[in-house]
Amino acid sequence: MACNVRKIFLFFGIVLCATIHDYLALDLTTPVRCVIWSCVTLILFLSVKEFSFPKKFIYPAFAGYLLFTSFSMLWATNVSESLYWSLRVFMLFVYFCLVVSIFKDIPKKTMALIGMCLGVYGVFGTVEWMTDPAGGTTAMEVTGLMSNRNLWCAAQLLFLPYCIFVYKQWKCVSITGTLAIVFNLSVLFAKSSFLGLLVSVGVVSLFCRKLRWVVLAGVIPVVVVCLFRMENIRETDSFRQRLEIWPQTIKMTLDSPWGVGAGNWRIDIQRYANDIDIDEAFTRIFYQRPHNDFLWVLSEIGILGFLCYGSLFALSFYYSVKSRNYIVIMGLTAYIVLASFTFPRERAFHSMMFVLYLAFSVVHYERAKVKLPTLITVLVSFILLFCVVNFSCRLKQDHNMRIIRATNDINVIIDVTDKYIPFCPLDLTSMPVMWYRGFAFAGLGNFREAKKHFINAQKTNPYHMSVLGSVAECYVKEGDYQNAIVCLQQMQDIKESAEVAEQLKVVREMYENEQKNIKTTQSR
Repeated sequence: MACNVRKIFLFFGIVLCATIHDYLALDLTTPVRCVIWSCVTLILFLSVKEFSFPKKFIYPAFAGYLLFTSFSMLWATNVSESLYWSLRVFMLFVYFCLVVSIFKDIPKKTMALIGMCLGVYGVFGTVEWMTDPAGGTTAMEVTGLMSNRNLWCAAQLLFLPYCIFVYKQWKCVSITGTLAIVFNLSVLFAKSSFLGLLVSVGVVSLFCRKLRWVVLAGVIPVVVVCLFRMENIRETDSFRQRLEIWPQTIKMTLDSPWGVGAGNWRIDIQRYANDIDIDEAFTRIFYQRPHNDFLWVLSEIGILGFLCYGSLFALSFYYSVKSRNYIVIMGLTAYIVLASFTFPRERAFHSMMFVLYLAFSVVHYERAKVKLPTLITVLVSFILLFCVVNFSCRLKQDHNMRIIRATNDINVIIDVTDKYIPFCPLDLTSMPVMWYRGFAFAGLGNFREAKKHFINAQKTNPYHMSVLGSVAECYVKEGDYQNAIVCLQQMQDIKESAEVAEQLKVVREMYENEQKNIKTTQSR
């Protein structure tokens, strides 16, 4: 595959990961985009004969991040989740190496063109929402090409640096893309993205004098936007939830300095439910990430893994400042702000943009060309192929979960869960897939079979309140009050509840009565 063909194919992958949706899945974007990204990475890897490696510390830092992510499987509660994240980080690392090998300079024009197209598409959606005669909708419903407003604004923000700094080469695209993206960010007003816009422009203006007049000229519009959006700024419920979750994430890290295992934050955070002052936490709201990528990485792969992850930002920023690479300075700053309040790490497209910024920070440097040994090529190809398989299995499981969530037919649930895929044992709310199968058998009155699946679900996520409640119910049905008490007590230890306390009291009375009857029978 010729170099230009590789570039076109790589850009094609970026466009696909930015646009494609799978309406058969619960999560419309992430699973299918991970599959596409892994396929693109595998094909590009097989097409590259020689790799270019600048002698920079960012490579061992990335390798360390991968190493600690993979090692965390050894002590993870759920190994399947750790495996998924290990494969994702491996794919990111290979993709990073490929981008550095394929490009010798930042493809500003192409990236700006893609950004302009996204921005213009976003303007149509934003204007349609603003002029909707029916009304009654909020900006949160403007999701564009992502799954929600915040991610849609974040995606546009990550393209903004290319649009701004392509001005000399392509004024039309630069002006159109910049105005379109800034318009969308100002009107939709996703707070993290708007803050990222302000901070990134402010930081890059410290290094680029030509941008300082833009910052000064932008002060008045920013003040106007903030005045009109004062009610949104004061809305603090989501931020209050973050302030409840972040301290518990730090506590989790102190309890497990080596991390709880990649992908296991959403499982282990439930152990700290009693310390989270949110009534619906882990009863109706199940948190999947702490809305802070840095705390997320720290808690899952430990302090050493976090140092490697943080080094990626520090080294990339250092290289960019040293080479006056304003695009990467602004893009990385925006990403850091987003990662401090949201979860771009979870999303395929945003992670892809992050890796591109890392790669573009070193493409200017001299590099040594290396032809990989056949054994390494085969091994990497095999792991990338396994990435495709694993991500495809998760996509298929997401299809199954959409069917399960959409039906009340017990037979359909049993039939779908019969096709259980061990690579992805949890759904989007951390509920084990086996719980749904147990629920279906319980609905048929087959509590023996239901208990078997509920116990398997408990092994997958031992702290989920609904799972523990279902296991306790099966024990009560069988008359095994002692084990039922253990489950109910565990529920109460995780999150105190008057309802669970009452159930615990009743079951204890039943157990005491049973023991009295046994003693009475024995005395006779």
